Amino acid sequence: MIEIGLALTAAKKAFDLIQSAIDTGKQANEILGQVGDFYDAKEKIQEAREEHKRKPNGAYGEESVESYALKVIQAEIACNEYETKIKKMFMSQGKTPLYNKMLRVRSEERDRRAAAQRELLKIQREKLQRQRELKNVIIALFALAMCAGSAIYIAAVAVGQ
Repeated sequence: MIEIGLALTAAKKAFDLIQSAIDTGKQANEILGQVGDFYDAKEKIQEAREEHKRKPNGAYGEESVESYALKVIQAEIACNEYETKIKKMFMSQGKTPLYNKMLRVRSEERDRRAAAQRELLKIQREKLQRQRELKNVIIALFALAMCAGSAIYIAAVAVGQ
């Protein structure tokens, strides 16, 4: 389970660092690391929401499902507000193209990683399928050998009588 509180705290801390850097006169391109940290925390919150969708009755410890869902929604709202403020900071410095490019590259990388993960899962499924097929062939050969052995034994007993 992804801890929403920790992810939101990380997003808030990254936002505060971004805001203080801008307030002290740093340029938007100098704080891209902190912006990346913010988006990493935001992504964790999104993962928690997806986890909640996959397992709505999952193990949440002492916390109720409703309480957990409320925390996810509150964290998303806070992150959306932070994101809007970050975008405005970039816009105020005339760095909107840089901001948009960063978002586009993040999206492309996320898609690339998701595709690589899907391909890895596909390869693993195919490997498991081959293992099952090999196991079935071995079992069939063993059963065939047992039948053949039994037939030979029966024939030998019948000839010996």
